[in-house]
Amino acid sequence: MYRHHNKTSQAVVTEAGKVNMPGKVCMVTGANTGLGYEISLILAGMGATVVLVCRNKHKGEEARKRMIAATGNERIELIVADLSSQESIRELVHYFKSRYQKLHILVNNAGHISWNRQETIDGLEMTFAVNHLAPFLLTNLLLGPLQKAAESDGEGRVVNISSSAQRIGKINLADLQSTKKYHIMEAYAASKLAMVITSNEFAQRLQETGITVNCIGPGHMRTAFNSKAGGLSGIINTFPLSRWLIQNMLEKPVAEAVQTPIYLATSPELKGHTGLFYGDYCQRETPSRYVNNKELASQLWDISAQLTHIPSELTFNREDR
Repeated sequence: MYRHHNKTSQAVVTEAGKVNMPGKVCMVTGANTGLGYEISLILAGMGATVVLVCRNKHKGEEARKRMIAATGNERIELIVADLSSQESIRELVHYFKSRYQKLHILVNNAGHISWNRQETIDGLEMTFAVNHLAPFLLTNLLLGPLQKAAESDGEGRVVNISSSAQRIGKINLADLQSTKKYHIMEAYAASKLAMVITSNEFAQRLQETGITVNCIGPGHMRTAFNSKAGGLSGIINTFPLSRWLIQNMLEKPVAEAVQTPIYLATSPELKGHTGLFYGDYCQRETPSRYVNNKELASQLWDISAQLTHIPSELTFNREDR
């Protein structure tokens, strides 16, 4: 149950929360609700400039106004983008680069889950595209601003919000688009495992650049997103009593789930630490065994680069639209 958390972790997060971040630029995807909103709110409260990436303009603007009212920080900007569209991602990056030279923290939080197989405007399976390919492409295209932050201010951090579901995920390189078989939790778990695998690959390839890439499986949270989960959780959530029991006994509040991403994004303790996977309450964990499969990681990276139309080699000064 979420209440049995580690007091030491709380102290670490409290210390991280004391970090002042004026002059630092942060980007959070999926920032208008749930975990993304809480992450953005805390970063804004630390004095950072926070760029909210949201799909819905109205919801994003309402979230931005609430954050400004709560923190008094006017340096909160909304960029509307649909992360299921690679063109939209490129437009997002182009606009960001026209306004900012540096990016200190990138939090890839936006996610997708659906009962039925759907395709993006690019003809890709939606869950894999949003949960894996979108952060893969976005991170690659923002390496320049991240590197500039590292060069001038000592580091640039990428924090990827994966899921504990990555432990049951399997990568089928022959059917990444789930055309032969689609199951909601299999597709979701595979996409979140793919994110962890390429996060680790990013970390390896970015050694000595000052850019760190770490991953989180935040566990069960009390959010609207989790209410759409499939399998047993989805069935249980359809019944009022069992849904109440899950939300109040098994799922932790977002205010607690936000501890780990804020720790990874801001804690001075983690400067220079990369390629790590964290679970609940700032506890470092060992991810799926597939993460250490170098051949799989290399193949998945190359396929992801092909599907997003970028070079397989890292490029720090791309002007890609």
